[in-house]
Amino acid sequence: MSFVKITFLLAFCLFSRLLAAQSANDLVRSGNEKLRRGNYQAAIRDFNEVLMTDPRNVAAIEGRVLARIKAEDLPGAFNDADQWLRNSPSNHRALTYRGLVRGKMGDLDGGEADLNRAIALEPEFAEAFYYRGALKQALGNQRGAITDLERAVAIKPDFAMANAELAALLLERGEAEKAEPYLQKAIDANPSDKTNYATRGMVRLKQNKPAAAEEDFSKVVALDSTDADAFYQRAVARKAQQQFSGALDDLNRAIALKRNFEAAYCERGTLRNLTGNYKEALADYQRAADLNPYNSNIYFDMGTAALNMQDYAAADRYFSTTLMYNYADPEAAFYRGVARSRNKNYKGAEADFSRAIGYRYKDDGVYRERALARMGQYDYTEAIRDWDKYLAKDSLNSTGQYFRGLCHFQTLEWKKAIESFDRALRINPGYEQALLDRAAARANLKDYTGAVSDYDAVLQLNPQSA
Repeated sequence: MSFVKITFLLAFCLFSRLLAAQSANDLVRSGNEKLRRGNYQAAIRDFNEVLMTDPRNVAAIEGRVLARIKAEDLPGAFNDADQWLRNSPSNHRALTYRGLVRGKMGDLDGGEADLNRAIALEPEFAEAFYYRGALKQALGNQRGAITDLERAVAIKPDFAMANAELAALLLERGEAEKAEPYLQKAIDANPSDKTNYATRGMVRLKQNKPAAAEEDFSKVVALDSTDADAFYQRAVARKAQQQFSGALDDLNRAIALKRNFEAAYCERGTLRNLTGNYKEALADYQRAADLNPYNSNIYFDMGTAALNMQDYAAADRYFSTTLMYNYADPEAAFYRGVARSRNKNYKGAEADFSRAIGYRYKDDGVYRERALARMGQYDYTEAIRDWDKYLAKDSLNSTGQYFRGLCHFQTLEWKKAIESFDRALRINPGYEQALLDRAAARANLKDYTGAVSDYDAVLQLNPQSA
């Protein structure tokens, strides 16, 4: 063969190899782009094409491992990583991915062993620390998981997933302030990922920063206008800022996107309850109850709307349903008592208030309400005991002082009645009914001068009383 022909063939072979390498590189780039966009099967096809002609192409092997992991083809991913290790037993990347796959397949100990080897081979490979942190979390070693994730972000500060996962773990531990900078790093590293904005919005809501939370949820809906949960959470943030109109718009949008959105119906019901639209509030609560008939909180909210409508019989029914599903709910017992008292079912009301007290209801107003229920049954002696307990916490309540005096008046304890009326009038000198009843008590003690003085004071306050 002539020298010219040999030279031509060598040049042709070299050119063909260059073309093949260029084609492989193009396919790997194409596969990686499809992987980034979430088109995993198309990415796998590109990597397959490279590996048919070059079975040891590391970039294609790694790409296919990742694509198969994302596509949940764990056996295929494991086989790829295992073959990669047979070809290159000390490859820390291959060990990392095999460890990840093992963990996903339930072999947590085997996965951790692979990741330990990977870190021993390359202590600066952030991904190995990230995946080992995830495995430690699955094994219940939260502190170890946090340590690994902190190491991952120290090596690679713009590692979006590691920052986000570390923030989530810190939030689970109640360390919101410590979590927020990691969320910011995750957002900076991947500003198109709505999840991190949503997580930070939730953190800010818990920190009572509704304006900042609203900004985060607005970014979520800007990235994804079909995210019903983001509209719902933005409504919560807006409601906390008294932006009721904007909150209602968001809840309407959330419900339009997700028709069976129980929490959104409840929140819209609460918003309408707050703004005096009780009938529509009840309709929203009813829709939520249709979706989840065993949620006692929904019936409680229905009861509050009925109370606001002064439909005491309906309120009684709703609070009774709450108590059927949650027998030891002191707040439901209290408000059913209020509904029954307003409906003049004083005996039932007294039983409910006693029940609330037995469940350690924290509002001292329960003693006031039970006192009124007992007065409705003419049980003034027991009512006085409740007024004593109530006024021990709120001695400057002129109405409470007056009603305690009225109970003493009904039990013919004129001096004690006058003492209570005196307290009521020191707090509220213009309390006309307290003056009238003190005058009557003084007359019963034959203190006619004092009685006349009280009647004169009434006439000064209200000349028409003559």
